[in-house]
Amino acid sequence: LDQFRKTLLVKIETDAGLTGWGETSPVNGARGTIDHHIGPRLIGQSPLDQRRLWRMMWGPNFGNALAVAALDM
Repeated sequence: LDQFRKTLLVKIETDAGLTGWGETSPVNGARGTIDHHIGPRLIGQSPLDQRRLWRMMWGPNFGNALAVAALDM
């Protein structure tokens, strides 16, 4: 019996209808960091501004590389 998920899948959609999928390990609070800290800050941002978004994701969340890995597409 497998009681624990081994993968956390993250779906990101743009307002233009493009969809991207990210994957990470579901440990170390990755989901909470995505749901409550990084995710809300990504809403409304241009996916073409990669450098700024990357800096924004790493800034306050430097300790949770698993969360950033799921969103770095």
